[in-house]
Amino acid sequence: MKINILTIGSRGDVQPYLALGVGLQRAGHWVQLTTHEIFRELITRYGLDFFPIGGNPQALTQGEAGQAMIESGRNPIKVLQGLTQALEPIMAECLEQSWQSCQDADAIISTGAAFWGDDIAQRLELPSFFGLLQPISVTTEFPHFLAPAVNLGGAFNWFTYQFIVRKWRPKGCSDCA
Repeated sequence: MKINILTIGSRGDVQPYLALGVGLQRAGHWVQLTTHEIFRELITRYGLDFFPIGGNPQALTQGEAGQAMIESGRNPIKVLQGLTQALEPIMAECLEQSWQSCQDADAIISTGAAFWGDDIAQRLELPSFFGLLQPISVTTEFPHFLAPAVNLGGAFNWFTYQFIVRKWRPKGCSDCA
């Protein structure tokens, strides 16, 4: 089976899926990781196929928008605004490249941060699986994992899920919409 794993973020967001991919490969599957170019060597060193996706998480935090987000401290609204400002320019590119990477797949595994994989799988009529490292179900108990790590109560926590999924649902891929 040809399995494509979609993941974005830091090394900590990619490495668990590298381990999953190696396990799937040992079980006899062809595995491709679709992620940032900075992880190409790491992924190919383990014998997995690689497909590049836009963005560089290190540059993101070191750029103007990333620095503004970091400097905003613990103000959750400013952190969300900074994260949105930093990610928005690359989201359409990530979706388009993810779409391209899935064309010869038999199944797609998506991460919590690359949540559009399920949309692509539905469009291509492929099995889709979420390989989650964090909970993503809407709750009032704690904020979405991409939101600031502060708990301002149930209403804020619920809002973070609504905001992130609506705001960052990628737009711009004409084939996969």
